[in-house]
Amino acid sequence: MTRELQHRTNNLLAVIQSIAGQSLSGTHSLVEAQEAFTARLHALANANALLIEADWQGALLKDVIARELESFSSRASLEGPPIHLTPNATQGFALVIHELATNGAKFGALSTPGGKVAIRWSVEEFGENPRFSFSWQETGGPQVTAPERTGFGTTLLKSALGGDAPPRLEYTPQGLHYTLESPLSAIRRKSDS
Repeated sequence: MTRELQHRTNNLLAVIQSIAGQSLSGTHSLVEAQEAFTARLHALANANALLIEADWQGALLKDVIARELESFSSRASLEGPPIHLTPNATQGFALVIHELATNGAKFGALSTPGGKVAIRWSVEEFGENPRFSFSWQETGGPQVTAPERTGFGTTLLKSALGGDAPPRLEYTPQGLHYTLESPLSAIRRKSDS
């Protein structure tokens, strides 16, 4: 039990170290970097609260998304089958949803009263290798354009969940569209296989 606790603590500290290093680097002021770092730690804390409630066995994807979008719940629709995530995928999704929501609140659909976000996920069966697909589609916000620089948020969105293909960020006239595809086995806890 002590070894397991040490392992989990080391993993959590490695995630925090990565978030700190990335949040505090770049061209942002110290105040902006501190605010970003604190917000990312809150997202990670939300994920860890869900993990503790489930005896560190993972969390439902829908619960992770709902917790991160609590302040935007009336403007977000969630649709997909129940998927129990691994602890690492729980933390990864919490950070991804946090970054998407933060970006949406600053620049996208969540920055205007009429903006909405449709979040969909599905599983396609391919014999013994089911595939997971995830989509975040913003609508009703200002016209979006690709950022001029790539910051930690974009880097995290492209790498946090480590699928076999890089996620796609599309800056469409309707709004930001983020998609991710991965083997289901990479994110689903093994006892649910």
